[in-house]
Amino acid sequence: MDLCATPAVELARLIRARELSAAELLAAVLARIADANPAVNAIVTLAAEQAATAPTAACLRSRPRSRS
Repeated sequence: MDLCATPAVELARLIRARELSAAELLAAVLARIADANPAVNAIVTLAAEQAATAPTAACLRSRPRSRS
């Protein structure tokens, strides 16, 4: 499946169903940028390291809290 060509609604469904992680999606997008950007020169500043921490933080926030 080409994640970069998949509609956002489907990507969201896959992430909610835990069939795809946000980190996997980010890796696919960063790979596409690395492949395409030399030809189109569209990215001015790529904050890949900052983006890499965002999916982890989002996943931690979305997990149900255990009741003690």
